[in-house]
Amino acid sequence: MPYKDPKCPAAIESQRRRNKKHKEKYKEKYKAKDALRKEYFKNYCKNSPNHYKLRTIHNWKRRGIVDTDYEALFEYYLNCNECMICLNRFDKRINKHLDHDHITGEPRFILCRSCNCSLMSSN
Repeated sequence: MPYKDPKCPAAIESQRRRNKKHKEKYKEKYKAKDALRKEYFKNYCKNSPNHYKLRTIHNWKRRGIVDTDYEALFEYYLNCNECMICLNRFDKRINKHLDHDHITGEPRFILCRSCNCSLMSSN
């Protein structure tokens, strides 16, 4: 067979043509799936009243935070309005962070972004 050698220019060109052909086919297939996924997210997740809660708890679990009652921890997280170290009030939700021990996974503090970063750099 002439295309057994992978360094053969004809084999390389043949592979490129095949990839280009399949790329167009898969592009159309995934475009339709992506549209369905976006529609689902827009209709279900964004309109769900507890979407923020579910997403936040999921992210905590994914980052290794271990707790017996995530519901109570989330309520405490929502009701905390100031950093536990510098006592600055949270002006935006993005500045609020749940600090945890990276070895045990136990939550420690609810901090602002700058205090959380300074604790991480000191460890």
